[in-house]
Amino acid sequence: METLSSNEIEKVIGPRSALVALSDARIALGVASGDRPRVYAYLSRGESAGQIVKLSSAHYVDKYADFIEFAWVSGATVADLVGPA
Repeated sequence: METLSSNEIEKVIGPRSALVALSDARIALGVASGDRPRVYAYLSRGESAGQIVKLSSAHYVDKYADFIEFAWVSGATVADLVGPA
């Protein structure tokens, strides 16, 4: 699969998110539950190319490492995801 341009990456991760290295994602996922950020990755190789996966633990960082084009920490909060009633 083709890699994404910087504009396409911005569309995938959103305006408040930040790209992170896999080593930093692994460290962030070691933080205690409740303080742990939401980390996602875009897969550009393998059977799941073109998909976004949630990296909920270091296990998933290792599982998908060979297929990840980039990873990011979500900048969206619950308030951003749930609009006014």
